Amino acid sequence: MTGPASGVRAPGVREVAAAAGVSRQTVSPVLNNSPSFRPETQERVLAAMEELRFSPNRAARALTMSRSHIIGMLASSASSL
Repeated sequence: MTGPASGVRAPGVREVAAAAGVSRQTVSPVLNNSPSFRPETQERVLAAMEELRFSPNRAARALTMSRSHIIGMLASSASSL
């Protein structure tokens, strides 16, 4: 188990890049299916992600992209007034 409860940090982009032998800047485009990289490079990055059980951090992505794709809703019932 990884995460805050276990005290072990989940692998991030840096760990994936190191395992694949590429730069951090290469991992993100591969994640986003960019055709900019050779198939061999993409395969190495995807293999490293699988080996490390990498899962993208949605909160980090929302901060980077300035979008969360989350809709909030507040509701009040008339009986509580």
